[in-house]
Amino acid sequence: MRPRINNTYPFKRVPDKPSPAFPDSTERFLPHLYVGLTTRAGKAFWTPALLDTGASVTLFGTQWAEALGIDWQNCPTVKFIGIGSLNTGYAADISMSHR
Repeated sequence: MRPRINNTYPFKRVPDKPSPAFPDSTERFLPHLYVGLTTRAGKAFWTPALLDTGASVTLFGTQWAEALGIDWQNCPTVKFIGIGSLNTGYAADISMSHR
């Protein structure tokens, strides 16, 4: 049995554009928090992030790999599906913490 994790996260009010489904919507609340990213070499920084509680993996853009000094173009590739299309990602070993 997997251990149960019981965390709460702050939700931030952010502007939103109305849509046909929600024509009166001008804002939404999203789970924003600060995450710390650290490489095996010890390079680290904190950045705001959007928490996706339904995700099985954590994705960051290649600009974050570059900021951490990770040579993402030589990392193993991983295929994943996002919003209807097949994409290629790059796997790197980092530590992540939140506050």
